[in-house]
Amino acid sequence: MVPTKWRAPSTRLQDRIRLYMTERLQILAAISHDLQTPITRMRLRVDVMDDSEQGARLQQDLREMESMVKEGVTYARTMHCASEAPLRVDPDALLESLVFYYVDAGKDVSLQGCVDAALVTRPQALRRIVGNLVDNALKFGRST
Repeated sequence: MVPTKWRAPSTRLQDRIRLYMTERLQILAAISHDLQTPITRMRLRVDVMDDSEQGARLQQDLREMESMVKEGVTYARTMHCASEAPLRVDPDALLESLVFYYVDAGKDVSLQGCVDAALVTRPQALRRIVGNLVDNALKFGRST
C-alpha cells in the first residue's frame, strides 16, 4: 500500500471558505447589533414597571441578553480583525492600562507580579482576551 500524500486545499476552495466565514461573521455582527435596539426599548419599559420583583427579574434577563449581544459583536470583530499585525508590546503596560480602566469603572481589580519582558503579539486581540477573562472573573469569581 502506497501512503497518500496530504495536499493543501486548492486556492479556489480556500477563497470560498474565507468568503463563507466573512459572510457568517457579518451576519453575526448584524444580528448582534440589531438586537441592541429592542433590548434598549425593553429596558425602558421595565424601568417604568410597578412590579419591582418582576422588574428585577426582567432587568437581570436584559443584562444577560446585553452581555450575549456584546460577546457576539466582540467575537465578530475579533474574527474579522484576525489580520491584526503582530507587534512588539510591553505586556506590563498593557495589563496596567486594563487595571486602570477597571478601577476607573469602579471595579475591584488589581495586578500582582509582572511579565518583565517584551512580547510579540496582536495587542488588540490580547486586550480583548484579558478583558474577557477579567469580566468573567468579576462576574463569576469570588473575592478572597
